[in-house]
Amino acid sequence: MNPCPLCKSKKTRYLYNIEKFKIYKCVDCKSSSTSPPPSDQEIEDYYNGFYLKQNTTKKLEIFRKKYFRAWYEQFDLPKKSRMLDIGGGGGFYCWSFEYFLFGEAHYVDVDPQSCEFARNELRLDNVHNCFAQELPIDQKYDLIVCRHVIEHLVNPEDLINTAIDLLAPDGTLVLVTPNASSIEVFGYPGRLNRRVNAIVKATDFSRLRVLWSFLSGSIANSIYPIRHLHAISKKSVELMLIERNSALNDITYSSLTAHLCHAPIISKDHLFGYSPFINEYKISGSRMFGSIKTILVNLTLGKLCGGIHLIFLIKKNETAN
Repeated sequence: MNPCPLCKSKKTRYLYNIEKFKIYKCVDCKSSSTSPPPSDQEIEDYYNGFYLKQNTTKKLEIFRKKYFRAWYEQFDLPKKSRMLDIGGGGGFYCWSFEYFLFGEAHYVDVDPQSCEFARNELRLDNVHNCFAQELPIDQKYDLIVCRHVIEHLVNPEDLINTAIDLLAPDGTLVLVTPNASSIEVFGYPGRLNRRVNAIVKATDFSRLRVLWSFLSGSIANSIYPIRHLHAISKKSVELMLIERNSALNDITYSSLTAHLCHAPIISKDHLFGYSPFINEYKISGSRMFGSIKTILVNLTLGKLCGGIHLIFLIKKNETAN
């Protein structure tokens, strides 16, 4: 394998295959990556219209709930704020931002079908069908949301730096990605089985060996090419931000994790990792049983290595250009 694409370390080791793709883990930053990555054409074909298989009416009902207003309010946004949603699966966060009258929302996505959906179905005015790196650098945003995007990219660091460059002074970037260290997925076997089966099929590993590897940390949470090219650790993101600050000293940051589900109600903190159609009812088929199961998973597996979502809150310094 080439050096780790996240921290540039040359200390990597082979873990296993998923289909034709080889997965390696970095000894230093503990992230895992696909090497070599899929071709640009494979990635483009896979994601064309990927996020549009959804119930728009049901999802809009979720995004107009009061806890979304509370989620935005915690960022102490100025009046008539500008918000950017990068690769947000059709623009629902933009829709919610404008619904609650926080200001002007912009949606950017390389998928033309997602952009068409944002314009025609959600009636968003500011839709950009391009890479975030192609947006005008002089247009700044008070809040940038980048949820579950960087694990899909060959070069996550490039997008992270671009997003920070697009922040206004005192602006906040909400960066969310699956937590490479989490073992919370063991509480939801249906979500685990597909990955285990793919590894068993592509290697000579037994199911027991694969499951033990997950528990011992040898197999990282959530990596599944072509969809997810990396399983990203907290340390790897910290190293990227430390490197940036060593040159520019323009940000402060903090991190936390969020569980896959929160029961019995959705909390404001949960919205950092929130996936509207993943809840305790869907994964269990029963409201009561789902709530009990979610509480038990969060108090046990979710405590050991953190929740399934890794969140960084990156703040641009007030004096930054």
